[in-house]
Amino acid sequence: MGNSNQSAFARALYLGRNWDVHGQPYQNPVNLGSEFMVGRGQADNPLWSYENAGFTSNTDRVTGNMNLGYDVTDWLNLSYKIGIDAYNDRQKDFIRPGSTGAQGQGRITLYDVSWEEIESNLMLTFNKYFGDWNLRVIAGNNVNQRTRDAQAIQGSNYVVFDIDDMDNANAVVPIGGRYSQRRILGLFTDISLGYKGWAYLGLTGRNDWSSTLPKENRSYFYPAVTGTVLLTNALNIESDLLNLLKLRAAWSQVGNDTDPYLIRPVYLINNFYGTTPRPTAELPFTPTSGSTSAGASLSNQERDPNLKPEQTEEVEFGVDVFTLNSKFGINFTYYKRTAKDQIAPVSLPVSTGFSQLLTNFGKVKNEGVELGVHITPFETSSGFRWNIFGTFTHNKNVVLELADGVDEITLLGGNVAAQSNYFAGQVSSVLRPGQEYGLLKGSVNMRDQDGNLLIDPSNGQMIRDPNPAIIGNPNPDFTVGVTNTFSFKGIRLSAVFDWKEGGDLYSNTVLSMLGRGVTKFNEEREMMKIIPGVYGDPNTYEPLRDGEGNKIQNTTMVETNSLFFGETFAINSANEWSVFDATVYRLREITLAYDLPTSFLEKTPFGRASISLTGRNLWFWAPHFPKYTNYDPEINQYSNSNVQGIEYSTTPSTRRFTLNISLKF
Repeated sequence: MGNSNQSAFARALYLGRNWDVHGQPYQNPVNLGSEFMVGRGQADNPLWSYENAGFTSNTDRVTGNMNLGYDVTDWLNLSYKIGIDAYNDRQKDFIRPGSTGAQGQGRITLYDVSWEEIESNLMLTFNKYFGDWNLRVIAGNNVNQRTRDAQAIQGSNYVVFDIDDMDNANAVVPIGGRYSQRRILGLFTDISLGYKGWAYLGLTGRNDWSSTLPKENRSYFYPAVTGTVLLTNALNIESDLLNLLKLRAAWSQVGNDTDPYLIRPVYLINNFYGTTPRPTAELPFTPTSGSTSAGASLSNQERDPNLKPEQTEEVEFGVDVFTLNSKFGINFTYYKRTAKDQIAPVSLPVSTGFSQLLTNFGKVKNEGVELGVHITPFETSSGFRWNIFGTFTHNKNVVLELADGVDEITLLGGNVAAQSNYFAGQVSSVLRPGQEYGLLKGSVNMRDQDGNLLIDPSNGQMIRDPNPAIIGNPNPDFTVGVTNTFSFKGIRLSAVFDWKEGGDLYSNTVLSMLGRGVTKFNEEREMMKIIPGVYGDPNTYEPLRDGEGNKIQNTTMVETNSLFFGETFAINSANEWSVFDATVYRLREITLAYDLPTSFLEKTPFGRASISLTGRNLWFWAPHFPKYTNYDPEINQYSNSNVQGIEYSTTPSTRRFTLNISLKF
């Protein structure tokens, strides 16, 4: 909780439980700044922050679409659809003078973000029967354009304490803007051939032209083939024992482009503001804290001028079986996806003038199974019905190969990676050949060849390994979901239960709670403890031995309070001690609904009416997280990326209750 922490919520989360926050003034009567028992230089009083810091967002959104259609014949149709989704979000972030943040001078930041997406589809549809055959052909054109424009300005040094307006700032500077436009033009076809209602063959193909790829590689084609056979229809099986038997198979290729403006190096203008973490591209000199300097700097990421689109190939096989008058059914799917030419930054020697090269790399395989089970264990003639639907998913995501000569790639690059790694104590998500996708890499403590921790004899604490290592695998072993639904004469009661097994998570929230001593787990802080291990030399990283050559067991006691500071298990510890198995069991949702009988609505303008009460996230249990932290692994948030398993002080999950009334005319 450093000097930049002016968040009322963040500070309140880690307050000592015996602190009397309301028993003392929280605001200085002279300069109106924050007063707090831990000292103004340490943190803001949360009561002061609640009144004098904040964030507002005002969003205006417009959506609309137009559909035109014309039946050329009874088997040929021409249609056109165009739609737009646009919004403007005006955000204000402010902190008044007297805070630990903004050098105590007060600061206001205005963000203006606009987004617009335009989607256009022109389609010609042919649909006709030829005896036992049915042929449907769709040919079309698609245009998609996405435009984002964001600007931000920041004012510092308030003139009047409580006027949160840019005109009330002594110094106003631009702190960054971003404009991007991405356009894709596509031609596609979808051909479906059916025979006697039991055999179906599907062929699709699409060619895209993307504005985000080099001219030579901006065109890419991807096809797909699907086949379905309903054996019960083909064999004329009509039986209460076997109601449906369907076989499915599919093969596809999918292309993907990248974000705009990534095919050549660019200069970044005014790309510095005196805050931490700093952007990756800085000016040749560092301004003093809180000041700005105008200038342009070259991005430290080199771009591959021959960047190619990503390609993913997938095969899938499945079977659907329903028996016993459809009271028992199974949907089973096996899939295998192989992605190649993925786009990501690869590290470069700094002697090149760049630290990363954005290029295509390697191959990643995704293989797994999905199982759905339908059961109706009880059904009566009076209308009572109990239905169970369960799902099981297992996925294995393995990196097959990387770029030539590259043994490891860190996911994410540029400012996002720098910022996220700073916040998360330098924990990163890496790819290694032959290993699962996105392993967690971070700092660890030294161990001997037998796995014993090496203990510093001078203080009884552990010895840090100078080299980071793999500390976790965020990929879960499997996930299970079960939905029970009971219905009777318009009344429905449903409950959804989830189970996610395995998958590691680095949690800065748990680290902070243990280090700050705010859980029942930390009550006994005066006891002495001994960390299991053997004495080691902090300089050579070798075990210390007695006169007979035996390793010396650690007997140096450490105060329980010290177990959560220093080279131990929480604050300032190695990253490995804040990685936990993220297995979680969850009662995700319960819904009670009632559909009014149509006889009640005969004299009303409504054709259907229902009312429902829903509770979400009602209970969860994460058994491998420290007791009493009540931590929910599902709050894991790590920017908008494909990185998993890293969490930094996110908002605790909440229970939600909703009442819904639905009226249909």
